[in-house]
Amino acid sequence: FKVNDGTTSVDAVGSWTEAGGWAWTTPFRFSDDSNVPPPAIKVPDHEKNFLGSGLVSVGNTLVVANYILAITLGVLTFLNRKHKVIRCSQPMFLYMVLFGCMVSTTTIFFMGIDDNTPDLTDEEAIDHASKYCMLVPAFYSVGFVFSFSALFAKITRIVKIFNNKKLSRVTITAWDMIKPIAVLLAIDVIILVLWGSDEDAKLTWQRIPDLEIKGYPVESTGTCTSASPWPYLGPIVAIHFSVLLFGNIMCYKARNAGTAFSESKYVFIAMVSNLQIMALGLPVLFMVSENPVSNYFIRSGIIFMNDVGVMLLIFGPKLMLVYFGSEEDLNLATMTQTSNGTSSGGSLKTSTDDDSRRDTEPKPTTP
Repeated sequence: FKVNDGTTSVDAVGSWTEAGGWAWTTPFRFSDDSNVPPPAIKVPDHEKNFLGSGLVSVGNTLVVANYILAITLGVLTFLNRKHKVIRCSQPMFLYMVLFGCMVSTTTIFFMGIDDNTPDLTDEEAIDHASKYCMLVPAFYSVGFVFSFSALFAKITRIVKIFNNKKLSRVTITAWDMIKPIAVLLAIDVIILVLWGSDEDAKLTWQRIPDLEIKGYPVESTGTCTSASPWPYLGPIVAIHFSVLLFGNIMCYKARNAGTAFSESKYVFIAMVSNLQIMALGLPVLFMVSENPVSNYFIRSGIIFMNDVGVMLLIFGPKLMLVYFGSEEDLNLATMTQTSNGTSSGGSLKTSTDDDSRRDTEPKPTTP
């Protein structure tokens, strides 16, 4: 088309027939001012950096290993539930620790789900992966509450009993110990429900391009992300960190109680270990957040070591006493000591022995 003095005219540069196609009267000029057509644009290969079946299989193996360990420890605890060391350690709360570790470990399974589903279109695969994104913080948070709140409740009970300097009668029911667990669980569940219902804040699977050529993605990374997760993620992290920190303080106050009653030494080690993992693991995860393989590997390792460490530290010493401890070791393990240094034998009955019994502070004997 040509426009001359406001008049538009058609300048034919060739003719077209159905049989022969275009026949140019003058050579057609391309953008490079040549009559040679450019080569067809080839869509580059798209490297999506999937986790890979091998790495995901390793993560799922860690999940199964923790399941087997938790079930084994639970069966051994049940078989020896009448042993005085197990009775004094409150089996109900020991089962809660195992349940919490299993729930927390399940997080690794959900972290291994991405949009690598050849049977689905790209949009369907992304929708499929998005369904599991919010399950990652949900399972880890609930598992943490069950495992560490149970330990926290036990330690708090021991502190109330054995740091009673006035030697007055102290009564602690099972409900008194369950209340902090119920409160923490309720807070976590409310935050998680609000988080999942907020379309702007909830985690969804997104594929973020790392490199593009002529508008085509050459390399991309898939991850569960959100525009503004911190209004919900921040309170959860703060609550969990506070529980770990305050639990360490309670363990220090209960350091003089007998091993079978408070396990303060091993609980303290477990809580310090988890505090260190959280303090060191979060910055490392931030540094490798753009590398899905490293991120998955480190997160899986943190969760696995956290859960297996707690189970071995809490159950290992007890079962060693049950199966290999001498009578002298058992008496020493169930010996208690009040804050004023007075010792007494381990005949204290806990509320978990029978729902009708109540925890009472033992009266110290005069040496």
